[in-house]
Amino acid sequence: MKTNTCIFAILLAAGLSNSHAQDTWTQKADFGGAARSGAVGFSIGSKGYIGTGADSGFVFQKDFWEYDPATNAWTQKADFGGTARSGAVGFSIGSKGYIGTGDDGGFVFQKDFWEYDPATNAWTQKADFGGTERSSAVGFSIDSKGYIGTGTPFCITTKDFWEYDPATDAWTQKADLGGSERSSAVGFSIDSKGYIGTGQDCVSGGQRDFWEYDPVTNAWTQKVDFGGTGRFEAVGFSIGSKGYIGTGVDSPVNPTYFKDFWEYDPRPTPTPPQCDTGLIQNGGFETGDLTGWVIDGHTNDPVATNVEAHTGTFSALAGENPQAGDFCEELSEEPLGDSSFYQEFTVPAGTSTLSFWHWNCTFDSIAFDWQDAYITDTNGNILQTIFHQCLNGQIWILQTWDTTPYAGQTVRIKFLVHQDGFNPPGDVTGMYVDDVQVTVPCGSPTPTPTPSPSGCVFSQGYWKNHPEAWPVTELQLGNVTYTQDQLLSILHEAVRGNGLLILAHQEIAAKLNIANGADGSCIGQTLADADALIGDLVVPPVGDGYLAPRDVSALAEALDQYNEGMLCAPSCEGTPPPGPAPRVRPTAAPRPRP
Repeated sequence: MKTNTCIFAILLAAGLSNSHAQDTWTQKADFGGAARSGAVGFSIGSKGYIGTGADSGFVFQKDFWEYDPATNAWTQKADFGGTARSGAVGFSIGSKGYIGTGDDGGFVFQKDFWEYDPATNAWTQKADFGGTERSSAVGFSIDSKGYIGTGTPFCITTKDFWEYDPATDAWTQKADLGGSERSSAVGFSIDSKGYIGTGQDCVSGGQRDFWEYDPVTNAWTQKVDFGGTGRFEAVGFSIGSKGYIGTGVDSPVNPTYFKDFWEYDPRPTPTPPQCDTGLIQNGGFETGDLTGWVIDGHTNDPVATNVEAHTGTFSALAGENPQAGDFCEELSEEPLGDSSFYQEFTVPAGTSTLSFWHWNCTFDSIAFDWQDAYITDTNGNILQTIFHQCLNGQIWILQTWDTTPYAGQTVRIKFLVHQDGFNPPGDVTGMYVDDVQVTVPCGSPTPTPTPSPSGCVFSQGYWKNHPEAWPVTELQLGNVTYTQDQLLSILHEAVRGNGLLILAHQEIAAKLNIANGADGSCIGQTLADADALIGDLVVPPVGDGYLAPRDVSALAEALDQYNEGMLCAPSCEGTPPPGPAPRVRPTAAPRPRP
């Protein structure tokens, strides 16, 4: 699998290579063609390729070059088959390379798409890109498919995303990028996932949000923001299991150019289990109103609503126009002004983290409407901007913020939505907020070996409340190994409709029972099936994995019966003797939300 973006070529054209093992840079032979920008690059096998772009005189190019790292030499190959251009995208699939889209001069945007075969040194035109003409898009490949998305014709940015299948020479539109429209972003793939981040929307400066695409589920998930300053026209690529982003510029006005370089690791970083401090009152809005919160932006007043909820029944909504029945619709009812609310709290001593979930909707752009979250002082002065955005992802996103630097200070967490009152059509903007909390690392006792009965089983409640009796201090759930502290945090985490937690609670208890000497022969296959279903998912609160309750009900029921002493091992707590086989309760039909 080979990945790149059109700006990856800039890195190669600069004549630099990275020795990842030694963390050093070594200059290589200069690119064989004229100096240029806006070129494309990709690799096939052990060779690299660069072509197209514009030279210092803004003359567009179509020459195409091959780099051999074994000889440190460039060889000119057949010119690109389409017109000379800049701002195209390129990637490889298997033994072929592909270039498409771009600007061929005078803001004439293209959507043609070409395949390069190094075996014959020939270009073949393929089916045109499925979206509109554009430049400054993102392109990469995952396994046997190619992907192109985002980009701009003139100053109209896009977020559509398309898949190319070389076997059928056909394009299929996929789910739009989860973030806002943009151009000049970066993209690459790692293993079987694609990633897009940074970029600009022609109005605001550079972005730093970062998104993961799963082709199996055709869904985007927001990941941790890019570590550097927001930017566009940066460089992005992957090496093995890591991604890299560097260079770029932050704004089209009074720009700052960057040379910093960042590494992204998609694997979840183990963190100490976190416990809710209870400092945020009514953080889940389950009172059905904003008790504990102060409304300070009244156009229109934020409300608690059951239209969307991350957990429970209610969330808070800022923006849109719920008083007029407008929940993410264009009904010519957009207010003009700010809708905002906040709550004060004193940051605890030591390490602490603020977290919340938000769900965003908009029909506008950040030049006119926005969704904000801030940390302010008690006078409302902004200490930190958590985000300033105008997103239409319509998915729940987890946001965390390190509050440790404010230990001992009384601050506010504030949520604000600004709308510009443009009617018609009433291009409203809104933000739902749920599960606001301040957490600190959980204190946990040091495990000490304590004799406990062997050969019988305890329920998950016993293991949750008796960590000193655990026979082991690590367990594997799916493909991930957890420490005892992490396992305890999972056992103490409320299920809240997440089937992954339902299953994990029972699997932890079952594996502890077996490690403690209980007969597990009757659930060996059940545990294997459970681990296969969990796979690489990381169980909350350690990660943010999720499974539907209906998908785990049979496995969780069987493990529950085992842990209650109803199968091949008796209960240590005096429950009925083992029965012949697991009983599986019927799955209840989901109850519709009013």
